[in-house]
Amino acid sequence: MFPRRLFALLGLLAFALPTAPLSAQDAADVIRGRVTGPDNLPILGVIVTATSVSGNVSRRARTGNDGRFTIVFPGGDGDYFVSYQAIGYAPRRFQVKRTADQDILVADAKLAMAAQTLDTVQISGERNRVNRNQNPADISGTERNVNASALPADQQGDLAAMAASLPGVQFIPGADGDPSGFSVFGLTADQNSTTINGLSSDATNLPRDAAISSSLVTSPYDVSRGGFSGGQFNIRSRSGSNYLTRSTSLNLDSPYMQWTDPAGRALGQEYSNASLGAGVSGPIKFDESFYNISFQAGRRANDLQTLLNTSALGLEASGVAQDSVTRLLSLLQAASIPAVVGGVPGSRTNDQLLAFGSLDWAPTSSLSGVAYNVAFNANVSKQSPVSNLGNQLPAYSGERTNFSGGIAARHTNFYGVLLSETSIGASTSKNDADPYLTLPSGSVLVSSTFPARAPGVSNIAFGGSPNLNTTQGSSTISFRNQLSWFSLNNRHRLKSTLELRRDGYSTDQTVNSLGTFRFNSLADLEANQPSSFTRVLQDRTRGGSQWIAGASLGDSWRKSNDFQVQYGVRLDANRFDDRPAYNPAVTTAFGVRNDALPNKVLVSPRVGFSWTYGTAPQISGFAARGRWCAVAWASSRTPRSPGSRVPRLTIPACRTRLRTSPAPAQPCRSPTGRRTAWTPPRSPCCARTGHRAPPSPTPRRTSRCSRRTTNCSARCAPTCSGTVRSSTTASRRPSRSPTRSTSTSRAAWT
Repeated sequence: MFPRRLFALLGLLAFALPTAPLSAQDAADVIRGRVTGPDNLPILGVIVTATSVSGNVSRRARTGNDGRFTIVFPGGDGDYFVSYQAIGYAPRRFQVKRTADQDILVADAKLAMAAQTLDTVQISGERNRVNRNQNPADISGTERNVNASALPADQQGDLAAMAASLPGVQFIPGADGDPSGFSVFGLTADQNSTTINGLSSDATNLPRDAAISSSLVTSPYDVSRGGFSGGQFNIRSRSGSNYLTRSTSLNLDSPYMQWTDPAGRALGQEYSNASLGAGVSGPIKFDESFYNISFQAGRRANDLQTLLNTSALGLEASGVAQDSVTRLLSLLQAASIPAVVGGVPGSRTNDQLLAFGSLDWAPTSSLSGVAYNVAFNANVSKQSPVSNLGNQLPAYSGERTNFSGGIAARHTNFYGVLLSETSIGASTSKNDADPYLTLPSGSVLVSSTFPARAPGVSNIAFGGSPNLNTTQGSSTISFRNQLSWFSLNNRHRLKSTLELRRDGYSTDQTVNSLGTFRFNSLADLEANQPSSFTRVLQDRTRGGSQWIAGASLGDSWRKSNDFQVQYGVRLDANRFDDRPAYNPAVTTAFGVRNDALPNKVLVSPRVGFSWTYGTAPQISGFAARGRWCAVAWASSRTPRSPGSRVPRLTIPACRTRLRTSPAPAQPCRSPTGRRTAWTPPRSPCCARTGHRAPPSPTPRRTSRCSRRTTNCSARCAPTCSGTVRSSTTASRRPSRSPTRSTSTSRAAWT
């Protein structure tokens, strides 16, 4: 009795165990198979797509020379739909499902040929216009695209940090609320320029969700670019689309996720940061007008540590003893000098608000008609207090506010064969600094002794700040027009550019207008015996403007697909509006007139070339040699005008394998007796066409050319879909645009 129950239990387990992998699979599912045609020969390049039934996840593969493929699903569920697609064959789809514990799911398939008749083909001889939305990079090779996604989240949108992500560019961080910059060739940041849609801009930050493309050029051979000696950071707003896009981003930093030593925590080096960004884009009117808007708002804050609330450990790290601070505060209170004032925040904050947007009005075709674009940007930031107050009293500091914004409009249109791009824009920026307290400033040297370290000497500031009552601003108005002409063979592009810009600035750098007292010790402060007193009695207010003009004429010559030459000449000129009054004392002392303005006219000839060697990887579906070819003959002997129709053709197509090396060209005779060069594919189908062709000079087996008639049986008529190109020499490359028809032409579908 017991053995029977044991065998029954073992049999039940043996029946149940194989079904376990059907419900849960920890290993990856491997789907393999072989795709063949009606003649049982393998088919190359079949697109095989496997879709999981439960998750609707698809993976794709292509068959090789032997017709085999492999698809891997990590952690798959064992149930898939497999579909097959190949040019000239009927598509097929079926289900593959694990029924036991198979390690490999086999999905072999045999495809049937499918005949197809092409509709009437129109061959137009009109010259194709260049796409105005193309923005080719400078062929000199010094223009490099910026990948903002490679930057940390807190630096995305910072133009200086984006430029510094490229090799050879040095980041220059901003101090006390000033914007950051970058250095190229060791030059200062003011030698760089920033452009938005081709126009000069004062922008330093953009929202990280802004839909833009950016690049940096240092030594351009393109004569249409100028006005800088360091680097030019180019920003271009992306064109609109019919897709509705919504994006949001949130960046959070917490002091609990940061690490520093106790002295750093005592000095308030840990901070919290919250930044929210969003972007919206889509169509205003389908296929005609679009919008693209983004914004970002954020605040960074850390504990405000001053002489009043810093712990003894923090004061010791700054070189000040606690008893010295206590004595200083008592002396200032006796002299009625305030240590704190109203309006000083409890933490050091940096608030920022960014906005960027563009509106596009475009015709339905990007190759004709008029198009308009309006782009705008704005940046407002406020930092309070400006500096760290580790060795200062709260009333000594102040706040700084930065604002920059701009708007630009662009118009493009074709005038015959000329592409015109006209832009006009304006931008402005302003920087204000205001102190908390309007009083003379003072500083005192304090000597402190510590039990566990060497004595220290620190300079402690009190009173009002002498350097924060400043203002500076700038404004720019610019105009730019560029005309482009393209040769018939697309080997030359002539560009004529005109630029006009007015730059203006105003600044008030009057510092230390109330004076500064300096004391060598607390005893001198108590005795009211300063070691020095300094004061600036004259206002330092400046302002000016200049006009900058530029003109250029250049050509981009494409000798071949691998070798290009760019050359031209550029003319730059400037003129200042204001001339300072002549000061003979300067001429006597230095031998130079102070009223001589640097108004100059400069000529810059340029030439550069670009040579590319090697072969870039290509998608197999667009390779030069393919598995399918089709040939037909148009027997009309009379020339056809552009826009005329050609007879409907039924194309006999030939199936062949992808060769590892090109087959030798075979001279074939057309129905008119004209000899052309054609590389026939290998196929038993085309071998029965009956068209005359000499034997192949190589031992490799090749097929015959297409037969004389345009009719073909369904058995020998799997066809290819693609673009028509009319020419007297057959080509196996995908055609790009129709050309003029000839008296005896051959249309090749690739």
